[in-house]
Amino acid sequence: MAKRKRRLRIALIGCGGIAGRHAQALLSDRRVEITHLVDPSPKKMRAFKERFPDLADGPEHDDYREVLDAVDGVVIMSPHTLHYPQIMDALKAGRHVLCEKPLACTVARAKRIVEAVRRSRRKLQIAYQRRTWPALQYIADQMASKELGRPQFISVVLTQAWRSLVKGTWRMRPELSGGGELNDSGSHIMDALLWFAGGLPEEVSAYDHNRGMQVDIDTVINARWKNGMLASVAIVGSAMPFSERWIVSGSTGTLVFEGGKIKRITQPHGEWSDVELPPNNADLITRNWVDAVLGKAKLLSPARSAIGVTQITEAIWKSAAKGGKPVKP
Repeated sequence: MAKRKRRLRIALIGCGGIAGRHAQALLSDRRVEITHLVDPSPKKMRAFKERFPDLADGPEHDDYREVLDAVDGVVIMSPHTLHYPQIMDALKAGRHVLCEKPLACTVARAKRIVEAVRRSRRKLQIAYQRRTWPALQYIADQMASKELGRPQFISVVLTQAWRSLVKGTWRMRPELSGGGELNDSGSHIMDALLWFAGGLPEEVSAYDHNRGMQVDIDTVINARWKNGMLASVAIVGSAMPFSERWIVSGSTGTLVFEGGKIKRITQPHGEWSDVELPPNNADLITRNWVDAVLGKAKLLSPARSAIGVTQITEAIWKSAAKGGKPVKP
């Protein structure tokens, strides 16, 4: 009789809201088991276990370092500035890592993480789940294959009531969040922008506003690439309700993504056509990490891709601090 393979042992570091999404994906995957839960808040731990009764008897820890010798991998869902030490300690212990965005809050730390990943030969994925969205994969493929002609313009507007939703939480504390809406929901937008564009712009110019808070709430950005492509980005955390709209335009065609749907046009005076795509699956970024750990897939969002996100984020903050003066990422 063939010996049954041992399941991957996973620890969840952070049991707040986003932990539910990853827990759901992992609990439905027979190749893994969640063996340890880490969170310094008894209230969050209690609420998480009530939500997932199958984990009610699981070991509880308030220090992530207690579990590193007992697991194969960790899912890091802690405040942003804690990602760096937790990732580095996990890699040093030889553990695979799935980390919520952003990877790090400074370029120097992002580069050190990428080097640590290279040395450790472990799999580190950033949870940029938009990379699993069929619609955004379609846009990236269209841009890379030049199906829209020469890249010319990208516009994206993200609006949400972020300010009111996270008021009073660690996201409003710079020492834990590392920044505001741009470093939070906006990190997903920056990742997708660089994915579509194929790399960093030559320069960015930005303005932001804190709306009375300690961190940035609203940010508007203009960017220019060496190939002549331009971009206009608005990350608005003081609006309502949630919406996300992309316009991606080349010399021979334009795509518009909004409300989970894509429309396409390829003639100056033609008609828009719908692009048929499968629905999103929020679990795929977690499953892809497990597949990669088991040697069955490549990571969709590896650590090295996050260096550019951190570079453009830092450049946007610098430009905004200088009153919109252009900055090279």
